[in-house]
Amino acid sequence: MTRHWLHGATLLLFTIPPVAWAWWDNGHMLTAEIARQQLTKSQVAVINGLLEEWSDDFPGLCDLVTAAVWPDQLKCANHGAVCPRAVMENIHIFDPWHFDEKPYNPQNLTLPHCADQWLPNPSASFTLTSAITSMGTSNSRFAFNFMLRWVIHLVGDIHQPLHSADGYFDDARLGHLPQGDRGGNLTGGFDGQKSCNTDFGQIPGIMLFVQLAMA
Repeated sequence: MTRHWLHGATLLLFTIPPVAWAWWDNGHMLTAEIARQQLTKSQVAVINGLLEEWSDDFPGLCDLVTAAVWPDQLKCANHGAVCPRAVMENIHIFDPWHFDEKPYNPQNLTLPHCADQWLPNPSASFTLTSAITSMGTSNSRFAFNFMLRWVIHLVGDIHQPLHSADGYFDDARLGHLPQGDRGGNLTGGFDGQKSCNTDFGQIPGIMLFVQLAMA
């Protein structure tokens, strides 16, 4: 059982394309759908069978494609277009799992203590590594369900350019962020008003990416 799930998770990781317009629901589900199309029907059935075990608590988020947005739904505090569920979990303990904190410091600011020692800390890369380790050693269906959802989601997150680093800035355009931008989450978007997640997730050229990825 353990080896079966580890094999499936590894296939999922390596069948997702190296470039992705992510993020929010559209980008994450698109990435997962492309991965789904690379798997066999039996592999998809096994994965969906596991994810569906949480359907009572998370309806609409329990197959290989829709589970891709489950980790973002955990952060929802208010109802909106990307937070449509009746129940708002409003859980933020996992927030650092969504991005890597490798410092990007173009202005040579004085960084916080140990900012350059980011890799051992909770991050997207750390969580992906931990997930594969857990699925190789655990015999818990809860562990597989939980970690599989994170693997599906994080492969999308780490292809979001601003989630691959922690930017340190002090200027009028990007803001006063001497403690970092939390993987782009504190940086204004293209219009200076929205987070990078919203902007990149709604790029109109998303269908062009689909055609290129499937070529």
